[in-house]
Amino acid sequence: MNRNLHRKELLNQKQAFVLIIFGMLLIPNIVRAQTVNFYYDQGVSKMKSGQYENAIKEFQRVVKKDPYYWDAFYDMACCNVKLNKKELAIKNLDDAIKAKEDYYDAYFLRARLNYEAGNSRDALKDYQTVLEKKPGYILAYDRRGEMYFKADDYKKALPDLDKAIELETKNANTYLYRAEIYIGEEAEDQALKMLGKALKLNPELVRAYTVRYPVYERKEEYKKAIADIGKIMQISGYDEVLILKRAEMYYILENWKMAAKDFNTIISKYKSRESDVYYKRGVCYSRDGQYALAVKDFSKALMYNREDYASYYERAVAYTNISKSKYQMAMRDFTKAIELKNDCHQAYYQRGVFYYKTGKFKDAVDDFSSALKYAQNADYYYYRGASYYELSRKQEACADLKKASSMGHAKAKEQEPYMCY
Repeated sequence: MNRNLHRKELLNQKQAFVLIIFGMLLIPNIVRAQTVNFYYDQGVSKMKSGQYENAIKEFQRVVKKDPYYWDAFYDMACCNVKLNKKELAIKNLDDAIKAKEDYYDAYFLRARLNYEAGNSRDALKDYQTVLEKKPGYILAYDRRGEMYFKADDYKKALPDLDKAIELETKNANTYLYRAEIYIGEEAEDQALKMLGKALKLNPELVRAYTVRYPVYERKEEYKKAIADIGKIMQISGYDEVLILKRAEMYYILENWKMAAKDFNTIISKYKSRESDVYYKRGVCYSRDGQYALAVKDFSKALMYNREDYASYYERAVAYTNISKSKYQMAMRDFTKAIELKNDCHQAYYQRGVFYYKTGKFKDAVDDFSSALKYAQNADYYYYRGASYYELSRKQEACADLKKASSMGHAKAKEQEPYMCY
């Protein structure tokens, strides 16, 4: 019995010895792992606080102790990118991929850096590797699609952009690029949908507004186009071309005050000497009843372009609205407009009205007849009929009044019964 007990004690002692030896062998590994992780955590902390060079030192300690610590290589690359040391970053990523062959994030970042360095072939190779190993890697579709798009290779860009959109990418640029391809295909409704998604993801994406407002303009949705131009300038600052574009759209919408405000900016801030800018601001003033200001602008427009018949015509209209003392000046301008543009029917009409009101009925008939050669208008028929009536040419007067009446002219309908008895 004592012999058995002795043997048992010896066995226990041997087992204890083995455990001690094993523990002694294991402890350095545990300590090393703890030290490596400590250095890595220190590196991450310094990287997050923007201490990139100090972070790199910590990561270098990590990989010196453990050359397979792939995250340390990757984070070292990120720090070198921040320090604009992209060649070193690519080398770090090479090491990360050697340590972990299926390290998708490392392939992805290396592809991006290679592309930025002008090495598109290696970039495409990395994106292809990522997508072969992980087909659902959305960012790879985003970036490769962007590469092809910027190279104007839309045929190759489309499958990647569409796949990223199918996978519900959160990259606003992907929707933007897809929209631009739609615009090139004249599929503008689809383009607007894509641009809407892009701006939902990134409301500050200036290019999306820049691409979208001309689409709205072509669709004559001017208020939406104006809103987009406003957003561009809110984000990027004022721009002469955009202010002028907005002014012209306000002008089309007959929002005279807002159009005049933008034309003011073009003239006062950007010192425009364009005849058309002064002309259009003059029209804004005229339609808003500010005839004296309108005359000044039309005169300024004519300083820069003496052959602008429209400025002569509009200045004449403004003169007639200022006072009777300006009628002779108006007549000269109407005549000049006609000399410059023989088919300016509005000028014939306005001059004809002046002749009618001053009792020159034969001259009035001639001008209304000239106006009617170029445009069928109820007012033109009415006034020519009235002029014929004053010349006792009842048959011609009655024919013109009936024509004006059939076109809906209220006075012609009222006067027809007793002028055509």
